[in-house]
Amino acid sequence: MNTYWYVIKKSLSFIWLFIVQHIHVPSLALLSRAAFFKNSMQRFKPTPDLEHTKAKFKPQSIPFRA
Repeated sequence: MNTYWYVIKKSLSFIWLFIVQHIHVPSLALLSRAAFFKNSMQRFKPTPDLEHTKAKFKPQSIPFRA
C-alpha cells in the first residue's frame, strides 16, 4: 500500500512539474515580453529618424572584408 501511494505522489509531482515548466513559465515569459514590448513601443514611437537608422543597419550596408 505504501509503494502504491509513493507511485501516485511521484507521478503527481512529475505531472505538476511538467505543467509548471511547459505551461506556467512560457505564459509568464510571454506576458512579461508583451508588457515590455508595449512599454518600449510607447516610449519609442516610429519617427523618420528611427526609420533612417533602421535602414542604416541593414546587413547589405556592412562592409565585407575577406
